[in-house]
Amino acid sequence: MRSIVITFFTVVLLASCSKSPQYPSPDIKEGSIVIDKATLREGAPEFFSIEIENNRINFFVLVIDGNVESYLDACIRCYKEKKGYRVEGERVVCRACGVTYPVEMLKDGFGSCHPIPIKGTMAKGYYSIALDDIKSGAKYF
Repeated sequence: MRSIVITFFTVVLLASCSKSPQYPSPDIKEGSIVIDKATLREGAPEFFSIEIENNRINFFVLVIDGNVESYLDACIRCYKEKKGYRVEGERVVCRACGVTYPVEMLKDGFGSCHPIPIKGTMAKGYYSIALDDIKSGAKYF
């Protein structure tokens, strides 16, 4: 009986680790994701999930040198693993291959496991990402 319980929990644990994480949903207004810049911390990625056409798309937003940047929680090389990135200090780490990038260098876009940038705009203290721009990244999820 004990081995059955251990096997069950091992299967549950492995299954839960193989899926991409689910994050809080962002605010949506007039066809755009809207994030208050005041809620973001310098150099600290903030992850979000959004459901579009039965597909959960994860992305993150961060402030670097006062400017807001946004990225899909996926890269061209490892997206098929559907694991995304995690944060370790001031670096993002690919959960699939272990490649790390300093957050202040994400905009430079080097390497094959680099997070995919998403276009966004700042206006009146709010960062907006058009839902169509997020939707264009659905193929990576």
